[in-house]
Amino acid sequence: MAGRVCGDHSGGGCRLEADGSISLLDTSGAIKWSSANHPNGCYFSRTDHFPPHTLVMQDDGDLVVYDAQTPVPVSPNHSISCVWATGSFSSTSEIDTPPQFISGHPLEFLDMFDIAANRGQEQGYVMQGWQMQPDSIDGVSQPLDVMHVWRVGRFNGMIRSAATACNDTAGKALCYLDRHPVFCSASEVLIDWRMTDCKSHGSRIQYQCMEMKDPLTCTQSKTTIATGATGSLDNLEKYRVSCDRYEYLQGFKMHHVAEQGPQSNQAYFGYTCCKST
Repeated sequence: MAGRVCGDHSGGGCRLEADGSISLLDTSGAIKWSSANHPNGCYFSRTDHFPPHTLVMQDDGDLVVYDAQTPVPVSPNHSISCVWATGSFSSTSEIDTPPQFISGHPLEFLDMFDIAANRGQEQGYVMQGWQMQPDSIDGVSQPLDVMHVWRVGRFNGMIRSAATACNDTAGKALCYLDRHPVFCSASEVLIDWRMTDCKSHGSRIQYQCMEMKDPLTCTQSKTTIATGATGSLDNLEKYRVSCDRYEYLQGFKMHHVAEQGPQSNQAYFGYTCCKST
């Protein structure tokens, strides 16, 4: 037997092949679709398979083919025996950057934080939001700050790098962050961002965006208006850029309160949240 029937499909059927691929058949038995020709949502790609294979619909919504290897976990959603997956699950979580001392420091010290949805060798998470927060040990606040990141994943998509224009940040107040709008394109969402030095002068924000497989429906949001924009970097704690559960952050920009001019001590962040449709 070439494979095992795994369900009906418009009068045809679904077959798990000996190589671990999934085939959808029409009523004549001809293959109309094969997972072998579609992106693999496993945590990493493999070329060696160990039959027999098992097709599993997981509680997280991911359809996965596993082989006979010992299922050692390699991610929150897959084990090492993952052969092919739709990658359609969504798992939300929160992470912090390492703490840094930035109290009273100017904007240029923002380069101490790598604000990313993935840590270490992780892949596939996209950003839902971020906020600078005071660090704490056993509930006791410390004179340090972290960047708290909300994230959701995992996804497979083409990754594109981009950057804002170079602008002077040395000794500058937080309000100069308005020179650095971070926005992905209409079909992309944000993975990470970080302020870096420019070779010529000043700093810029470098960021990465992921192309999403499904069309996106996006809405505009903004943080509360807060004071401290003409002050030091730690005033960034007052702004929470955060999308709803299972939404993705597409971009953000700092804005001054219009009636008080470009050097206003009051500001807010406008940001874009998207969901798959």
